[in-house]
Amino acid sequence: MELVFDISQDEMPIFMAETEDHLQALDEILVRLEQEKNDQDLLQTVFRAAHTLKGMAGMIGHKRMVSVTHALETALDGLRKNKLEVDSALIDLCLEAVDGLRLLREEVINNELSDVEVDSLTERFMIFIQSSQADTLSLNLAQSKQPLPTLKTQPENQPTQTGNDDSESYVIRAEIENNSVASAARAFQLMMAVQMFGEVKNMKPSQEAIESAAPVSHFEAELDSGFDVAALEKELSFISEVKNITISPKNGKPQIQEPGSTASSTNAGSDSEYKEPTQLGDHLVNMGIISRQQLSQALQLQKTEEGKNLLLGQLLVQMGFVSQNKLDSAVVDLIKKQRESVSQAARKQRLEQRSDMMVRTSVERLDRLMNLVGELITDRNHLYQVRNRLDTNGHGNEYINQLSETVAHIGRITDQLQEEVMRIRMLPIGNVFHKFPRLVRDLSQNLNKKIDLVIEGEDTELDRSVIDEINDPLIHLIRNSVDHGIETPQERLAAGKPEKGTLRLTARHEQGRIIITVEDDGNGIDAKKIRDSAVAKGLITEAEALSLSDEKTIDLIFLSGLSTSKKATDISGRGVGMDIVRANIQRINGTILVDTKLGQGTQFQIVLPLTLAIVPTLLVKVKNTSFAIPLVMVAETLRLEPKDIQTIRQQPVTRLRNQVLPLMYLSDVFKIEADQRTKNHHYVVVVHSGKSRIGVVVDALLGEEEVVVKSFGSLIGDIPGISSAAILGDGHVALIVDIVGLLKLSGIH
Repeated sequence: MELVFDISQDEMPIFMAETEDHLQALDEILVRLEQEKNDQDLLQTVFRAAHTLKGMAGMIGHKRMVSVTHALETALDGLRKNKLEVDSALIDLCLEAVDGLRLLREEVINNELSDVEVDSLTERFMIFIQSSQADTLSLNLAQSKQPLPTLKTQPENQPTQTGNDDSESYVIRAEIENNSVASAARAFQLMMAVQMFGEVKNMKPSQEAIESAAPVSHFEAELDSGFDVAALEKELSFISEVKNITISPKNGKPQIQEPGSTASSTNAGSDSEYKEPTQLGDHLVNMGIISRQQLSQALQLQKTEEGKNLLLGQLLVQMGFVSQNKLDSAVVDLIKKQRESVSQAARKQRLEQRSDMMVRTSVERLDRLMNLVGELITDRNHLYQVRNRLDTNGHGNEYINQLSETVAHIGRITDQLQEEVMRIRMLPIGNVFHKFPRLVRDLSQNLNKKIDLVIEGEDTELDRSVIDEINDPLIHLIRNSVDHGIETPQERLAAGKPEKGTLRLTARHEQGRIIITVEDDGNGIDAKKIRDSAVAKGLITEAEALSLSDEKTIDLIFLSGLSTSKKATDISGRGVGMDIVRANIQRINGTILVDTKLGQGTQFQIVLPLTLAIVPTLLVKVKNTSFAIPLVMVAETLRLEPKDIQTIRQQPVTRLRNQVLPLMYLSDVFKIEADQRTKNHHYVVVVHSGKSRIGVVVDALLGEEEVVVKSFGSLIGDIPGISSAAILGDGHVALIVDIVGLLKLSGIH
């Protein structure tokens, strides 16, 4: 079934990006809400996210998405009004709705119906709410079958209000930025936000005009008094690409005005005189402490000779309308709300100032820019080499000196350009980390475990290409920690531990690299079980098992097919996967280390480069072939005499700080004729894979160089032991070594 939505190609990226932000916020906050049940700020934020999603879905005519968001919004409204209680069953249902909304959101791109059973999902919300005795909810769930809420110009069975009515109307005005691609969507969000606070009258443009998706530059609507003005102003401030928001009494005296907007000259004189009493008075009325009539009497008395020198609060106390204690409490509450409002308005103003200086661009365009920077780096390296040759042959020549200065300047500019482009491509790793509270929560429930997830360093930035690659390995490590690492509450109590386990996920920058740590306080990894399992599966012999230290034994968990679990689970599978985790990490020039203490816990440490496009390497040579070894894999370099090399079981080795270091001749691996063995000395590059170290024997060390990674493409395909290639400054091609593939080719374990 083909679906049709009222959205243009220009609006599509905005819709997808903003809906994903709101869905991610729902995911995160619902999980937090389960732990922080009485946090009103969380309740307001999660309700606002659902409400905004409904508005965005309604704007493009996505009726199925509107139905689910309306049901979700109804439940969340019940929570914030204390008509429902936060419990795991309700959070489960809300999270299921979020999962469904993600699939419904994809319908917009695919133009095909998803498998989400909307009627069944909304009916379950209705049943849950009714069973929770929440029949008095203001939102009628039956409306969830309608595409959009309908505005009423007049309450049913009530006469039209006249000018003699005590209640006062407020006018809400806002402007939509001229460069907004989705101005109609912003108007729709304004309309939905205002509807949350009461009955809307005299809206301009009309609801029909807004729903027609016509461009909108100004928004205006009326609300009867009795709503929380500061709360509405705060709600409106969350809508992007909207400015100059004002909320004023219909008589023209501004009530709240956004910083930076300009009041009309007719209001300027009266604003300062009545702003404070109107805010305090409205606040007391909204709290139900005084009536609107009592407020009017006090304001009238304040205009007389006997009351002109008294504050509104003093008059209300003297007139017996409010006690001093209640007045003090109301003033404190109002000050808090004003601070929140000012803080939010200031933050919005900063965001608007930043947004004026920001533009949207595609990832493909950034990739092309990065490729051009890569070409520039290659040319810079070539210029360095030309300059060095000229310096050698004609040092002191005036033109050569000028060339050297120009080359140095180009080098500095290239470095700055590279740094800026890389910074543009950087994303906070929180984009990945923020998905995991939901994952840990669901896994814990399935396994009847109690686990706290602690996240640190989510603002740490790395290249988006690395972020894309690290998601799956982290998911697998977290699943393993929850399933096999952390014990059940009963087991933890028996071991003298708190019944709730802790899973810690951290990220930090260190020496130009990213360090990600996944650590649990579970039962650790039993080295004896690892040895027994490896022998039983034929991965190592009994003799090899006896010779392995505990540290080397733990590293066997990365062998394919190894598992110490007695039974398979749906959480972390059947023991396969840790080899894939290491392979995926090493594929992006990263490493993974494991440290464990039996009965205390396990830590996985992942070391990653900041970017995959430009890699610092150590250049080496075998015969006439140049190789580039990623520096992140290099531990040190050695120069050995022939007498330093011995043979154990037909394997060349050397002793390094009382440890046996296996040696691998690069010429043997790639079948290159070389005369290294006949020389008086040997150059060795010590590389590490996990906790293992191997010495790679080469003919010459050429030095360090940043290289631009070039893939081989489909014509050449994969080359065992080689990950990619790079063009050096002298124009020659260097092959970038894949250390893991190299070990497999050599047969060294």
